[in-house]
Amino acid sequence: TPIIGLALLGTGTTRASETCYGFSGQTDGQVFGLGDTVTAEHLKMHVRDYVRGGANPAPGSEQIRVQSTSLAGSKAAEKSELYIYNATMQIVPRQPVTQISLRVAENRGTPTTGRHANLEINGTVHEIAGGIRHLDGRVFGNQANGRVRVEVKLRPHGSGSDWFDGTLQLRALSGRIASFAIGSTPMVVDDVCFVPNPT
Repeated sequence: TPIIGLALLGTGTTRASETCYGFSGQTDGQVFGLGDTVTAEHLKMHVRDYVRGGANPAPGSEQIRVQSTSLAGSKAAEKSELYIYNATMQIVPRQPVTQISLRVAENRGTPTTGRHANLEINGTVHEIAGGIRHLDGRVFGNQANGRVRVEVKLRPHGSGSDWFDGTLQLRALSGRIASFAIGSTPMVVDDVCFVPNPT
């Protein structure tokens, strides 16, 4: 399993209580397959299966690829982001956190199948029909295991584009966030940030 370091973003791009990671410095075109791990000082990223209707729609095609584009709208000077195809990107902080946020771009999907996404919080996977824009304001979990509110702000990436970009944030209303995963066919992410303590 390859282990590749993530780049800590400069403090100018974060609030004081946040630690943020980007993917600049990675080799353009680097591909991570199912089961691979990307590691940094405070988190690990795992490549997991993507499911639609309870099953992977195209086994063997799962990948997350580093690419020098700016679909997700990163604020970093160097544009390197992760293109997720038929996979989910699972983020596991070294210690549970109270908030995770990231830059994200979502494709509009095909006319026949539309948008669809996977969301995993603390080990529970949810299939999201219509894509992640429908997650805004939803609360997952329960009082016993922790409740997490999801906030999504997307806008058209540009005139005529098939992409929508913006931010996705998970905030613990109770308990902590021990793991989080997001995936689609396709989706792009960058600038992963987390807050370890309540703010």
